[in-house]
Amino acid sequence: MDRPQLEYFQAVAADHLQAGDRVILCTPEPSWVHPYIKKTSDYRILDCLEHEIIGRQGAKLSLTLTGDLHHYSRYVAPDGTRSKITAGGGGAFLHETHNLPQDIHIFDLQVLRLPLTPPSSHDLTAVSQAILFAGVLVL
Repeated sequence: MDRPQLEYFQAVAADHLQAGDRVILCTPEPSWVHPYIKKTSDYRILDCLEHEIIGRQGAKLSLTLTGDLHHYSRYVAPDGTRSKITAGGGGAFLHETHNLPQDIHIFDLQVLRLPLTPPSSHDLTAVSQAILFAGVLVL
């Protein structure tokens, strides 16, 4: 994030956020899993938005929503106050989910957990075969 972008977000937050507001933030990538699957520290920008811009107004980031990776995953804080969701299905292929960490540890030491258990390889094979060979899958 460059200086003009930072100033823009600061101005929007100052003009529109009040103490106690809950914020939904849409981002281009799921940076909260990047340290685990890409070995990068892209999360620092999201951390800045959450604490330096949203938090300074007394508001709370409740939901971060992104696409980019072509799968669905949801991480939830143990107290249920924050969620981070990846819902990227618009591409021509699906990204794997077996490489996602079960827990993610974020700068403020909050742990978010992936509450969904991925389907077994047996289930995935059965679904794939039903789609390929029958053309229609009825569940």
